[in-house]
Amino acid sequence: MKIKTRRKIADLNFDKKMSSLTDDELLEVLRQRINYQEKAVDTAVREAIQRGIIQSQEEIERLFPKSQGGASGTRHFSFFAQLADKAQAESLFSSFTRPLIIVGLIPFLFALLRTAQLSKEKIIALILAGLIWSAMVFYLKRTYKKMMPLILGVVFAIAYPLGIVLFGTVKAPLEWMFVIVVFLMVIYLLLAIYKTIVYLEENS
Repeated sequence: MKIKTRRKIADLNFDKKMSSLTDDELLEVLRQRINYQEKAVDTAVREAIQRGIIQSQEEIERLFPKSQGGASGTRHFSFFAQLADKAQAESLFSSFTRPLIIVGLIPFLFALLRTAQLSKEKIIALILAGLIWSAMVFYLKRTYKKMMPLILGVVFAIAYPLGIVLFGTVKAPLEWMFVIVVFLMVIYLLLAIYKTIVYLEENS
């Protein structure tokens, strides 16, 4: 029952989105249809036929052949997901923020595992860092404020390297590789979240 309800809601979102587009915007969706979900394209086709922009689905290939980005054309490269509707954006937002919560647990785990080697001040600093990060992520999840991913990015870009220098736990090349991958992943997630929030604001 839940799956059927979600599908109906998603269909309604597609209908609302496509009906709000201008004729030129609708044609652009059809021209770039490879970058959109199948349901979104089907809805755009129905809307275009209803408006008399096209007469049939077959006409799309004639108007926008492969060389112009048709259904079998080359997909444009992008580091970020192509958002087709509000429901998809909200789902991606939720998926993107989950790893950030895990990032907030890292200072707690490090303090727990290194309790014997760390001073009391460093343990308190780690706990505070984890609490502040977690609070900021939960605030982001509740408010959808587009400035929050940018603030989190600045905080992470400063605190993460500083923590590595202060605690001096990274020495082997593989450890450095892991540290760099984690850093790039978090920055990517924050940029993707920012892009998703901007999309939601523009389509609210």
